[in-house]
Amino acid sequence: MLSDLEIRRNLFHLVTGVILSLMLFKQVFPPWLWTVCFAIAMVLSVLARYEELPLLSWMLRQYEREKDIKRFPGRGAVLMLGMATALSWAFPDSISAAAMMILAIGDSVSPLIGQYGSMKHPLNHLKHIEGTFAGIAAATVSCLWFVPWWHALIAATVAMTVETLEIELNKHILDDNITIPLIAGIILWILTYI
Repeated sequence: MLSDLEIRRNLFHLVTGVILSLMLFKQVFPPWLWTVCFAIAMVLSVLARYEELPLLSWMLRQYEREKDIKRFPGRGAVLMLGMATALSWAFPDSISAAAMMILAIGDSVSPLIGQYGSMKHPLNHLKHIEGTFAGIAAATVSCLWFVPWWHALIAATVAMTVETLEIELNKHILDDNITIPLIAGIILWILTYI
């Protein structure tokens, strides 16, 4: 069962990701301003590692794992904002929004439902297949505002399947806040333009 902290983290991830997705779709910021926001988030993360920052430090205690507060405060949120920035530069607004929504919804629903699952995932024994299927279904439905249903289904299926893998780069596991929207965005772009 997920701890209270992990449930709060998943709900924060979901809400933050949906907001970022809608901002991408509505083109609230041009890409350069996304970049500025990401740079500010990185600076705040570094400062939070060494200093008590009034609101930010309180939020970190509510939503962050203790080990991440010491190493990379706000890691998940910073990486999500970084991917929103990358998506805003790389893809049209509908693809960017859908890719971010797959991350927000699929990656949040999967562990929330998966904790009740009974079938171990064949690609990762720490996860349950029911969680992956729930994440794919929820991510697909959430993308219907932005892309055709079959584009959403294919992108969500591939991205959420890759999410179960532990992809290593230079002896570091790639964070799924990077892999999910990146893979989803590439798949959606291929399905739309090729």
